[in-house]
Amino acid sequence: MTYQGSLFGTGTPELCGRKLIERKYLDDVTWIDRASGWLSGADELLVDLAASLPWRASRRPMFGRLVDEPRLTAGFVNYYRNGSDSVAWHADRVGVHQSDPIVAIVSLGGPRTRLRRA
Repeated sequence: MTYQGSLFGTGTPELCGRKLIERKYLDDVTWIDRASGWLSGADELLVDLAASLPWRASRRPMFGRLVDEPRLTAGFVNYYRNGSDSVAWHADRVGVHQSDPIVAIVSLGGPRTRLRRA
């Protein structure tokens, strides 16, 4: 398996205790909370998850036709194998009828660019 590991991601996976959370506001009601360094051994955990979960490729209707999703999925986890795997612009529908819904994203491996549509 090829993946982009992180400089400090080696060792046995374990939680590193309470870390400072950085909040970045995207607009008046939307933000991203980022907590770096909360997990040591992220590279080992990524290798284990990539090897042991039942990953599958999927297709979905988009633009009036079925298209391949550019990633693998294992029920609750998406696996972006390299810089070619991605997700299209979208709005998460988790909690669409809730006030202040939370969408959690955990990233293992190297940093990924998160873009915001203007």
